[in-house]
Amino acid sequence: MKKKIKKSFAIILAALMAVMFIPEMAFAGITDADNQNVVVSASYKGEKCAVDGKTIKLIVPKNTTKTFDASNLSLTYDGAAVAPNVEWESGSDSINPGESAGGVVSYKLSAGGKVNTSYYTFAVVEYEAPSVSGEINKRVTSGETLYFGKSEFTSHYKQNDGDELAYVTIDANMGTSRYGTFYVGGIEYYLSDSIPVSDLGDVTFVSGDEGEPEYHVNYYEKNNDDSVGYINLNIEISGTSIGNVYSETVSQGKSIYLPISEINSKFKTISGSYSNFSTISFTSLPVSSEGKIYYNNSAVGTDVEYSYSDACNGLKFTAGSSFSGYAYAGFSVKDSAGASYSGAIVINVKKGSTSALDSIAATTYDNESVTFSASKFNSAMKAATGNNLNYVKFSLPASSKGVLYYEYTSSSKYDSKVSEGTKYYRTGSGNKLIDDVTFVPKSGYTGKVTIEYTGVDTEGESLSGEIIITVKEGSGTGSLKDISYESKQSKAVHFDTDDFTGVLKKVSDYNLNYVKFTLPDTTYGTLYYDYTDSTGKYDSKVTSSTCYYRTGSSKKLIEDVAFVPSGIYTGTITIKYTAYDSNGDSYSGNIKVTVKSDTISAVNATVANGSVLYMPATNMNSAFKSASGYNIDYVQFSLPSSTYGLLYYGYNTATSGGTLVKSTDKYYISGSNLLSNVAFVPNNSYTGTFDLNYTAYASTGAGCSGIIRITVTAGATPVQPTVTTGDSKYFKDVTKAAGYSWVSEKVDYLYEKGVVKGTATTSAGTTYSPAAKITRGDFVLMLYRAFGLSGTVTDNFSDVKKNSYYYEAIGVAKSLGIATGFNNKFNPDSNLSRQDAMVLIYRAIKITGKKTLAETSDVSRFTDKDKIESYASTAVGTLVNAGIINGYENGTFVPKGPITRAEMAVVLYNTGVI
Repeated sequence: MKKKIKKSFAIILAALMAVMFIPEMAFAGITDADNQNVVVSASYKGEKCAVDGKTIKLIVPKNTTKTFDASNLSLTYDGAAVAPNVEWESGSDSINPGESAGGVVSYKLSAGGKVNTSYYTFAVVEYEAPSVSGEINKRVTSGETLYFGKSEFTSHYKQNDGDELAYVTIDANMGTSRYGTFYVGGIEYYLSDSIPVSDLGDVTFVSGDEGEPEYHVNYYEKNNDDSVGYINLNIEISGTSIGNVYSETVSQGKSIYLPISEINSKFKTISGSYSNFSTISFTSLPVSSEGKIYYNNSAVGTDVEYSYSDACNGLKFTAGSSFSGYAYAGFSVKDSAGASYSGAIVINVKKGSTSALDSIAATTYDNESVTFSASKFNSAMKAATGNNLNYVKFSLPASSKGVLYYEYTSSSKYDSKVSEGTKYYRTGSGNKLIDDVTFVPKSGYTGKVTIEYTGVDTEGESLSGEIIITVKEGSGTGSLKDISYESKQSKAVHFDTDDFTGVLKKVSDYNLNYVKFTLPDTTYGTLYYDYTDSTGKYDSKVTSSTCYYRTGSSKKLIEDVAFVPSGIYTGTITIKYTAYDSNGDSYSGNIKVTVKSDTISAVNATVANGSVLYMPATNMNSAFKSASGYNIDYVQFSLPSSTYGLLYYGYNTATSGGTLVKSTDKYYISGSNLLSNVAFVPNNSYTGTFDLNYTAYASTGAGCSGIIRITVTAGATPVQPTVTTGDSKYFKDVTKAAGYSWVSEKVDYLYEKGVVKGTATTSAGTTYSPAAKITRGDFVLMLYRAFGLSGTVTDNFSDVKKNSYYYEAIGVAKSLGIATGFNNKFNPDSNLSRQDAMVLIYRAIKITGKKTLAETSDVSRFTDKDKIESYASTAVGTLVNAGIINGYENGTFVPKGPITRAEMAVVLYNTGVI
């Protein structure tokens, strides 16, 4: 027999060497070549056989004493092989278990074709029985339900050469009925009964008393009444944890946000806390085949902590593509004092359609909002599942395209911005409703916006969908962009045909044919046809039924229409019109005509010699608004002759007069450099009346000239104030010569209040380093001092060292919710961006309540408004509205640029809380 085995090895070696010289080919089934797998199956007198590549296995029980003959094998061949024949080596009739014999199969691919060969080995192997190993460990809260996944049971069974798993039984080891009851498909399970493999995904356990019961899970293969082994099932039942928290149902391969708000609600009930939990971490994760939990697209691990706010918007579960049943993840949440509460998230993964819901389409214009309709979402869900919609969750669109709001009225009036973790319901009192969700396009944006959402029906089925919103360029009336003109009182505005043609081309594929006008109220003015400016004569008044054409030799033309404002009206008048294209389609639009006064009416003021006159900012604004229709943004003065007196900014007393006003200085109606802080101090010897000239500018850039007619009467002889030098009293590098006169007083004030300190002291003096970039840690330290923050530091960011000079300041700011960081890090030594500085100040003002703010996210005054991140827009807009910040003179804000120590001083000073 040994010689036969050696011979078979020689044949195998020769066959392998031959294969080495066959060119590499990509075979699709049997091809005209040697060494192909032509044997499909084998049988041997009722014994178990298996074909494994080029080996034909005869599987026999252990300790078999019989010998076997390869010639007794019955083989089935691939249908492409023609006239196959097998020649086994001589003596193959005496093969024992553990031995093998070789044979050559000859075959053709077609009748008369060349003969190909494949070498096969016939091996007799002893049977390897199925095996069972491992254990199942579970934790649950008393009274809660524990869910099992099918793979939790089947993964412990290894088939080997045996049959497939048929069923399991569960027996009590130390478990008794007081610890709880098992259920299969909702029906009570009696210990030791059979649970077929198909039902293992429907096994649940309703826990009873606290304890740690142990059970045996016994495994049985097909056609065998004897158990092939068992594993231990250990259940830890706790009475003090949060317990199970159930997520919405999700389809195979789909993702859902974890139920963080539900966990938080249970946490508050168990702990008695009024605050949200501080952190959450996972103590166990689902089996990989069931699905994975991700934080911002990165798979999570155990014992990594996530803050409450991060968890709400960052933690998702993605179900396995072929798994169905219950996935289970253990978690632990901590309160602000570090006390922990354990629990588990249970996610029902269902088979079914993985297709998305039908898309919901909408069209709007670049200055119009879109309010969602619950009925459209419900129709999409009913078409997919046959059930009504319960609620949806939205993924937020890019801030560069627009924002989702809840209960939106205007940009300054809404309930809240939509958040990703919030459920918006189809119906129900007390619920946040889909019908109150509104999409507002970013100003100036046109194009398509896709908003993804997850819908959950009344049976818990979860499907994904998308809302596709097309934003067109147009007006608030629903189609055409506004056409704007400016005029003076009684001066005609002649319409330009190209303006009407241009806006129509944005929304229509056809040329403009004609327009019709809705007539304005005659209080504001009149529309005329063929109006002559020099004489005031005209052909006719425009009528609402007349068509005015783009072109045509015998037709009334748009270019001959003019609007003549009323001689007494100033402001903006809206004239509605309808445009008709050459295809007969109509579009509505607005013409907006801003009528300005020829001059700003004079503002009268009186001051006694020896007194001070502060600029009458309110009266100046009223005069400007009457003339232009706008509020004042800022004013610049033409300096009066010193014969009359001098203008000062920041005048306090006769011995501390602030700084002299310059003609290039800008003084604002609100914010820093206030117009109302500009003072006129009469010359000692002057009495009489003179005109102080100024130019006022709106935020649009429109400017008008005006005068303040000042009458100086006799009075006490004043002492002309001393003008400050513009130099800091404490810091050698904050000087007028260095260009820092604008901040010197503010730096000195903050220094005197203990808010800021110098950066270095030498024999030449102390430096402040006004141009230096400020770090995140230093800024929070100054906020801490400026606002007088106080609190107990129970927790701090992981990258804030305990012995650092800003440790307490950052820790207190974190505990108050002013500093939030990211992933429990604050990066204290990194430069602070201007927009992040505004966010920190905004939170400090709101949380301490030291100043009342009118909130707004309007940042339209800045030319780089699109670069301001959505999370900072409310902070920036609110602080601009409050006059705390102004941005740069070129109209930019530079949100991501670093804030300097000089800029920081101005902003802190302007808060007015110090």
